[in-house]
Amino acid sequence: MKRNAIIRIVIWSLVIVVLVSIMASVLFGWSLRGRRRASESPTETLIPVRTENFETPIYETEYIPSSGEKHSVSPAGLSELEIEWVAGDILIQPSDTDQVTVKEDGLSDPKYAMVLRQSSDTLKIQFCEEAIGNYFGVNTRSDLQKDLTILVPRDFVLDSLEIDCASATVEVNDMTIREVDFDGASGTCEFENCTVEEMDIDTASGDVKFVGNLGMLDCDAASASVYAVLTNTPSRLDLDSMSGDLDITLPGDAGFTLAMQAMSSDFTSDFETTIKNGNYVCGDGRCRINVDALSGDVIIRKSET
Repeated sequence: MKRNAIIRIVIWSLVIVVLVSIMASVLFGWSLRGRRRASESPTETLIPVRTENFETPIYETEYIPSSGEKHSVSPAGLSELEIEWVAGDILIQPSDTDQVTVKEDGLSDPKYAMVLRQSSDTLKIQFCEEAIGNYFGVNTRSDLQKDLTILVPRDFVLDSLEIDCASATVEVNDMTIREVDFDGASGTCEFENCTVEEMDIDTASGDVKFVGNLGMLDCDAASASVYAVLTNTPSRLDLDSMSGDLDITLPGDAGFTLAMQAMSSDFTSDFETTIKNGNYVCGDGRCRINVDALSGDVIIRKSET
């Protein structure tokens, strides 16, 4: 038993080193992505982005000054959204609009203005084109903090939402998305009243909060907890974390099978469970829940409605 514990500690130590290395490479490489993609993707097309007060098309190779204007893009054919952001808040939600509108607030220097690109069915939003260097304390630099707001039509459905950020709080409300891919160093990731088929979360620290309908979740984290209130019974929930809780609320008729590997963790449930082959089983066991953590509790609650 002690030998297994030592092995797990060594493995998690290596995981932390790898995550820190990834954070460094992400922050250092942001400034190069835009230029490299422009040269490597010859099919990427220029798109006009029209503001409310500026009728001349602004193309992807130009900086877009942000003085509070909303930049509009047609939703026709648009099904994928990619966001690269350094620091600040990101808000995505429906509104009474027939366009996809993008707005940044808190820009301190025009050289850090965001850039929009469109290639086929994908809209890419990049924090800036200017090199920002390698800053572990990027969230403490006020000149590199700005907020991003994306409003979409109310019936808009995304096939894919991909977010890469260093230190940002992400909030997504009332959206239907088939696939979510979130990579972050720190900052919470919150989904409220959303329907998501598949969600893939990779974070060093920063909790994940989800309310709505969820099909599958795969979360890898160094230190983060997952809090979910689900209106459905998902097919699979995976949490691999050095330190973090899994706290989920399921419908009253849910069935699940919990496989739990942890050195220092407690399991509590509002549902009656039996132990089969070392797993906790409730009802038909349909939802597979896998937790692999050095420490962190698992709490499964029963919805009151």
